[in-house]
Amino acid sequence: MSEDLKSEQQLASMLVPLTDSLLLVPGTVIAEIIGWQQPEPVEGKPDWYLGEVSWRGLKLPLVSFERAGNGTMKERAEETRLAIVNGISGKSELPFYALIIQGIPRTLRLSGRDVTASEQSAASEIIKMHVKASGATAAIPDLDKLEDLLTVNQ
Repeated sequence: MSEDLKSEQQLASMLVPLTDSLLLVPGTVIAEIIGWQQPEPVEGKPDWYLGEVSWRGLKLPLVSFERAGNGTMKERAEETRLAIVNGISGKSELPFYALIIQGIPRTLRLSGRDVTASEQSAASEIIKMHVKASGATAAIPDLDKLEDLLTVNQ
């Protein structure tokens, strides 16, 4: 397939708002966006593991992406939501997990031409790279590494 055809293919994507940044993920990664619910605390977990939340009869780990990436997380605000994430690693013990987000993600259809590498360096092992897409700078998360961290801490 020629490069011209590849760059014309579009991928349904989402810009997911965090405290001070955005994540760019394929649309299929997010199962659902739900309202805030107070997590049930779980003892002996890292500070990025905020506890467990209920979703469709399941108990899911709630993660602060910012804290997992050695950043800081703001206090919960009115726009705080939970993104239910489809586990991509195929591990049966982690079919879903929840990320704390700050608002409603924006759905995009992006082609290769719509995304360019950003000069911003990936300051965390759970960020693959930063890109510019649809006029915004966003981090592409390394969800495999995040899920590895979650599996180790379950």
